[in-house]
Amino acid sequence: MTIKPIAEQDPLESRRAWSKVAAAISRGNYDETGVEKSKIENAQRQLRVKEKEEGTTWERRYFATVPHDDIFSKLCQMSGENPDKSGGIWLFDQKRYEQISSGALDAQLRAQSTMVESMVAAAPVQLPQQ
Repeated sequence: MTIKPIAEQDPLESRRAWSKVAAAISRGNYDETGVEKSKIENAQRQLRVKEKEEGTTWERRYFATVPHDDIFSKLCQMSGENPDKSGGIWLFDQKRYEQISSGALDAQLRAQSTMVESMVAAAPVQLPQQ
């Protein structure tokens, strides 16, 4: 598997988005871990509030929600889980993947990523209680 260096990754790619949390864990600095994790979580909360105010929803890159999926229904039936508890069914969207891979959605996705990265940087920090 080939992975771009963190500096070249999209701000929303997991390794980049969580890099400060991972580094703090590696150093054993759990106060810093909590601070960096809180920044990400608080930015996500702010984003959900903003979406609600604007009547929009976050556009997923590679997945689309579907009202029903036979495989998911079978798995729920086999496991005894309630399919309504899942919060939705998300499937890989090949067409969207091709649009992204071809660069057709580059500007839109870059803007979305930049906005989230800015929100994380500016998110209020709540230090862990001692």
